[in-house]
Amino acid sequence: MNYEGLLKAYLSLWNNRQLSSYKEAEEKLKELIKEDLSSAWSHPRIRKAKEVQLTTALTRIEQSSLENETKQALKALYEQIYDAIK
Repeated sequence: MNYEGLLKAYLSLWNNRQLSSYKEAEEKLKELIKEDLSSAWSHPRIRKAKEVQLTTALTRIEQSSLENETKQALKALYEQIYDAIK
């Protein structure tokens, strides 16, 4: 899997995500997805359940202008990380 390309695709869909520059692309991407699923960037009172976050993310990816292969890879990674943290 090309994590560098997936990371660029992810960042094109979600603005204002903070990156740790010393990490590998795979590690950065997985950390960002985990934080997204956990609503880490939302105020605690408006955080959504992981299931809702997953559905929202998958919809956003599907409606994007990314190539189908990239969409499928990002969606699979989201689902993999969701399964690991639920």
